[in-house]
Amino acid sequence: ERSVTVAIGGRSVMIAHIAGGKKMDKCGAKRDHEKHHCREIIYLHTNWKQQTLIGIGLLLLYWLLMTLVPVPGCEVWTVDDKACNLSAWLDRTILTENHIWRAGKVFDPEGILSTMPAIVTTISGVLAGTWIRRRKEGQVTSDEHALVTRYSLLSTVSGLFFAGTVLLALGWSWSLVFPLNKSLWTSSYVVYTSGIALLTLAVCYFVIDIKGYKRWAKPFVIFGVNALALFVFSGILARVMGMIRLAGPDGKDVTLQQWIFNNLYLPILSPTNASLAYAMTYILFWLFLMWLLYRRRIYINRLKSTGKCRILFNVLAVLIQSSSTNHMQFTSR
Repeated sequence: ERSVTVAIGGRSVMIAHIAGGKKMDKCGAKRDHEKHHCREIIYLHTNWKQQTLIGIGLLLLYWLLMTLVPVPGCEVWTVDDKACNLSAWLDRTILTENHIWRAGKVFDPEGILSTMPAIVTTISGVLAGTWIRRRKEGQVTSDEHALVTRYSLLSTVSGLFFAGTVLLALGWSWSLVFPLNKSLWTSSYVVYTSGIALLTLAVCYFVIDIKGYKRWAKPFVIFGVNALALFVFSGILARVMGMIRLAGPDGKDVTLQQWIFNNLYLPILSPTNASLAYAMTYILFWLFLMWLLYRRRIYINRLKSTGKCRILFNVLAVLIQSSSTNHMQFTSR
């Protein structure tokens, strides 16, 4: 089995999954539980041409809805206004303010209408995976045809580079009339970030698969084989550090996370660099723990059993995902 995953703006997109020659739907996006059936239907029951048309249609429809449909209670509606845009209004109306992201207050960055362009992000990954898979299936592996095989690999990379460049330019051009906005997952943002993802994938494909330079990517392998454990337990630790309260210098209680930040990083670094140093320390700490699992060949990335262990992991994952937006919020970013 083999998979290729690209993370864009916090949303993970598995662009290809090959297992025994059978297609498997493993693409991911925000609110996976809401989009699972939509992307399964699109991926399993359409070809790449139909997927492309569906993606273009969803992006254009979202653009038209967000720019042309009047927002009740707003004289002027624009994506630059957190409250006066159609996506935010639908979230407040249907989900109600008690069920949207607390930090957003008037909108939900994982809202209802923005699901449409988010699906297109996964479609772009599926299309990239289809391109890679078809090129690989057409390879000739015999020694006398090594040149043909190399040409096939280079043509795969060239296709990724070309598509990435085109999407990058198109997304930037579209942003002039429909601004890049991650919270609303605007159509221009989808196209622009898909271009970045394809260019990044092309570079990695060329360096790793063609040139064979793999050692530098070891940390990503260590994280990737235990992605589930990393997601769940790093979220639990962040949650616990946010629950433990300690006395601050002014006598007010602060979280353990904030106490560590204020006492170990902030005294020696500027707020921006201190935040960066804290984040890097947290990443390296979990890299070490995941390396211990990797060294002992313990992989908790895919649980085949349907027993209590899998149920526990699923419950923890949902709990951590629901609270993950509340931690790691410092005054500077």
